Amino acid sequence: MKFLLFITILLFASTASAQMSSSELLEEVLNQLEIKVENVEMRFLSEMVISDSEAILVFPEIAEQGEQYAIYHSHVLIVDRNDGSIKSRFSRKEEWFSDAIGIEAIEILFEPYQISNEYKVFGILIDYYVQSRANPYSSKNLSLFIIKEDTLERVLNDYIIYQYRGETNGTGDGEFEEIIGAIETIKSNQTLDNLQIIKTMRKIEFVDGVEEVTETSESTEVLTFKNGQYVQSN
Repeated sequence: MKFLLFITILLFASTASAQMSSSELLEEVLNQLEIKVENVEMRFLSEMVISDSEAILVFPEIAEQGEQYAIYHSHVLIVDRNDGSIKSRFSRKEEWFSDAIGIEAIEILFEPYQISNEYKVFGILIDYYVQSRANPYSSKNLSLFIIKEDTLERVLNDYIIYQYRGETNGTGDGEFEEIIGAIETIKSNQTLDNLQIIKTMRKIEFVDGVEEVTETSESTEVLTFKNGQYVQSN
């Protein structure tokens, strides 16, 4: 019995040690894509383990960069955690921009919504911001992907799920608008269920540092899955 237990522990340790570290995984992936590590914007690199053998890896590759702007190629991949091989990939040239509206963070959301009984779904959430005391702005833009064996398909692209903007006197007082979207699913006979977005809008005033909500409203938008993409219903 002790011998069997020892063998089990040994096999578990061997499997665990076979998995690559995050840095090893990135190095192997970049070698396959023939991308130099210095061309990766490391502060936006995002990784999420989704199974014993798989991870999602997302990173921007610098296409062009100046003093006040950057243009990135996008890379979204499913990779094998044991050997770093790329199992599926979605890449687009010059897709992400950071200029007047800058990127603050890129986050992976695994199966955030139950919209398919057939495919695994994950999201990429990009936080944008404007560093302006007079005209502050921020948003969260959502893209959704489905995993189809050795391919990735983007079914929703850069949908604004949150937005905050306003005008101030430069010291914080001013008028602002905040829109918060909550996503629900609607069953359909399509490959993916439809999405219903309930948007709450608040108008806010700051006077002498005191916040006052002056108006609140709610609206609903439905996104229907058609021809491989989510589109706004008429």
